[in-house]
Amino acid sequence: FVTGVPKARDGSIAVDGFMRAGADGVYAAGDVATFPYWLTGERARIEHWNVAMQQGRTAGRNLAGARSSNYTTVPYFWSAFFGGKLNYVGYNGGHETVHIEGDLAARKFVAYYCRDGAVVAAASMGMPNANTILAEALRLGRMPALPQLADGSANLATIRAALLSAPVGCGRAACCSKPAGPTPA
Repeated sequence: FVTGVPKARDGSIAVDGFMRAGADGVYAAGDVATFPYWLTGERARIEHWNVAMQQGRTAGRNLAGARSSNYTTVPYFWSAFFGGKLNYVGYNGGHETVHIEGDLAARKFVAYYCRDGAVVAAASMGMPNANTILAEALRLGRMPALPQLADGSANLATIRAALLSAPVGCGRAACCSKPAGPTPA
């Protein structure tokens, strides 16, 4: 239905990190867009409304010329079934190992999807706030490696504690290292 823009093998519209589709003034977001996942550089297509909403914000800002910004959100989505909710963060374009923390049968667990010893995504169920903690650890580059998860020296509780004790700021932009301005009265 769309012509004159690059397409991925699956027929989706190939966009850059700004959600531009390769033709002047053409942007795409959500289910139709295949984008570069900023953490790994892999091309990804995630068909969930939350991701579409986040990408739409990025495309809208860039289209309006308000400011130039890349889509740098850690994807998050969920599915509800059997009276529970499975949360998922990150992008898993392929993994070698899954490390389980918790109890699958009790539906209270975190599954860490790992490639080359690094966590690339995680699924959780029955673990309050796990999705927020894990997404933030991925975003900030503070996710422990598979060996630490496997030997028990790292888990959801230690990841949370490390995030809470870390300095505030993303560390990716100069704005985070600037001193705070005066507090409004």
